[in-house]
Amino acid sequence: MDDNNNRLKNAAEEGDTEKLCAVIRNNPRILDLIDEIPFVDTPLHIAASSSDHERTESSHEKSDDSSHGRAKFSIEVAILKPSFARKLNPDGKGGRTPLHVASEIAPPQLLAELLYVCPSSIEDVTAEWQTAVHVAVEAKKSESFAVLTGWLLGVDRKNILQWKDTDGNTVLHVATLTNQIELQMAVVKGLDGSQRGCSSLVRAP
Repeated sequence: MDDNNNRLKNAAEEGDTEKLCAVIRNNPRILDLIDEIPFVDTPLHIAASSSDHERTESSHEKSDDSSHGRAKFSIEVAILKPSFARKLNPDGKGGRTPLHVASEIAPPQLLAELLYVCPSSIEDVTAEWQTAVHVAVEAKKSESFAVLTGWLLGVDRKNILQWKDTDGNTVLHVATLTNQIELQMAVVKGLDGSQRGCSSLVRAP
């Protein structure tokens, strides 16, 4: 990996848009070169998988700033290269897009920004036919689930909650199998068209 790629990786991990711009000024084709690779960890994958606990944070406020930085970084990258939002990663974990990765480990703000810049990515499924909602429920990420389902209801795509994975499981089945009663209730309310069931899972700060 050359110096520009290293700097771009560091920029994604830190959510530093100034470093991103510096890398692009130094190599204007760097994003195009990444896009030519069929399966690759794009800057969006890296930003989504760079969770706050991997750094030494001195305060909750600093953690929030880090999440905000990566969300802003993701918007910049997705605007420059929209195709990154649907690019599959190469690590053998079922061909996950940045949205799938974010649904499992990223802060809700970054997840919401990814949906904003590439709303069609909500239709992408993994090799196991799992939607981002499946991934969030399986990972027991109630805040991610609330962001995803709230968005689905807002754009009238609640039918995605009924999509089945390769085992024949809908999101409700996964919530039941993992004994997540609150999520089960929220899914049922979501299928009935109620956003209250989903938003109630997000704790007030």
